[in-house]
Amino acid sequence: MKYDEGDLVAINTLDNRTQSAIVLRVFNKRKFFYCYIIEEDAYKLIYDREISFLISKNFAPDFEYDEEIFDLDYAYYEACLDLFSYVPFYNYFIDDEDDSEEE
Repeated sequence: MKYDEGDLVAINTLDNRTQSAIVLRVFNKRKFFYCYIIEEDAYKLIYDREISFLISKNFAPDFEYDEEIFDLDYAYYEACLDLFSYVPFYNYFIDDEDDSEEE
């Protein structure tokens, strides 16, 4: 079933409870959703297979949330990649000086 922004849906949790959630954003061809979980007063990413059924269509189309979370600046991640990335070298160069000391 197609769920849209503002829909109220029932989701299954890992401990087999049912909770209600408001769909805030839809991603990746409706494969996962950014939702507000009413019972927990929290925002979570929900996969489509976790949704049990639709409770109400267009329940809260104007639900306010911080949309800046989706406007990420990737400079931090680029810096981390440059500083801490690991690149395995399978054909690494052997230092000739080390060999000469052993002889």
